[in-house]
Amino acid sequence: MEKKSETDGKVDGLVQRRASKLTDRIEPVVLPVRPRTNWIWLLSVTLLMIHVVMTVVAGQTANIAFLSTTTEFHAPFLFVFFKTLFRGAAFPVYITINTTIKLIRGRKLDLGRTWRRCALVLGPKITWKILFIKFAPTIVTTIILQVSYALGLANLTTSLASALATPAVATSYLMTWWFLKHPLSIIKILFVFISFGGVALVSYDALQFEPTGGTILGVTMMFVSDISLSSYQLLFKKTFPKGDLGQISFAVSGVYLLTALVYLPIPIILKVTGVEHWTWSDIPFPLLIVSWSCTGFSALVYGYGLTISSGFFMGLSDLLVLTINTGVDSWGRDLPISTFQIIGTVILGIAFIVMIMPDKLVSVNLRRRPKKADDESLFRLRQASPELAQKTAETPRAFDQGGKAILPPYETVMEADEDLLENQNLPIQDTETQVNPL
Repeated sequence: MEKKSETDGKVDGLVQRRASKLTDRIEPVVLPVRPRTNWIWLLSVTLLMIHVVMTVVAGQTANIAFLSTTTEFHAPFLFVFFKTLFRGAAFPVYITINTTIKLIRGRKLDLGRTWRRCALVLGPKITWKILFIKFAPTIVTTIILQVSYALGLANLTTSLASALATPAVATSYLMTWWFLKHPLSIIKILFVFISFGGVALVSYDALQFEPTGGTILGVTMMFVSDISLSSYQLLFKKTFPKGDLGQISFAVSGVYLLTALVYLPIPIILKVTGVEHWTWSDIPFPLLIVSWSCTGFSALVYGYGLTISSGFFMGLSDLLVLTINTGVDSWGRDLPISTFQIIGTVILGIAFIVMIMPDKLVSVNLRRRPKKADDESLFRLRQASPELAQKTAETPRAFDQGGKAILPPYETVMEADEDLLENQNLPIQDTETQVNPL
């Protein structure tokens, strides 16, 4: 009995020492969990509200410029050209902010290194062929997207245009499933059809009372804009699947500056042929510069918000934009809002919330999340299982040949989740979030 007690004591001591050693070696390789402090939450809320305000101001000022009888400006193609130029300033704005932060923190500046690092988003070697392959498809969809959205905004109220733009989330979800082979959620498929019902209500309301040519054109262009937006998201994800905020800012600037260069002949031809009538004195530059600047700045705020919060949290911005635009049009600008539009907007809002939620929160397959086992019980379980003992005999029990700790199954899953969360610093890398190029 004494020998047996001594043997058990030695085994327990060995278990504790090995478990302690395992814990000491595993801790350095587990990715740190980002702190969810009150300061982080407050900053996330602030960024969300800034993005919402910027988007609302951009849409309202552009809509006022188009529909106001005092400005007499109706040149959506010229509007798209300048808007594209302002979107092309994403990388210079990023460089400015990045440089300012480094100077405040007293860090060394190396703009050449920053440029080379950001340019790696195009590949190790940049050639004309690579530029064409990377940018040509995205440029085409960007032009169609911006023109159709501008034509829709020029002929509809801001709230109606916002409501008709919301189903792009559903369209993008279907295209992502079809082309990228992402798994489908039954609940989300149901709300895809529900969102289309909301679109039908809003469109019916817009066209039932004395539909004008401009109204029909606006509704049609918003549908084209939805499809173009989904195509843009798909192509951007395929072209630039990875990258940090600076690299994606570099890619965005490249896309929009090249788009502006390719698109430039269109407003010139329309001006010369008399399709668009405008003079420089007729252009309401104060309103439009505010709109263009807010559009570009909101994109950067949106991207940074994703780096410190989540796709679901920042995705609520579109719903807030839709709600605020409806309120501004109804009470601020005294524009008529009918019952059909209100009901359709509510349906779209509910469907939108479900569409941007992570699949695991709306999945019909409910599974219990495994509990995290402590190191000692995990070690005893491995010793008690013949299969696990055989595997641990073939390979080091806690480390691979490179000296990297081998994490237990639960820790491995958590590490993968953290890797995914750390990579969700941009809308194009979050499968639950959509790119917001408008």
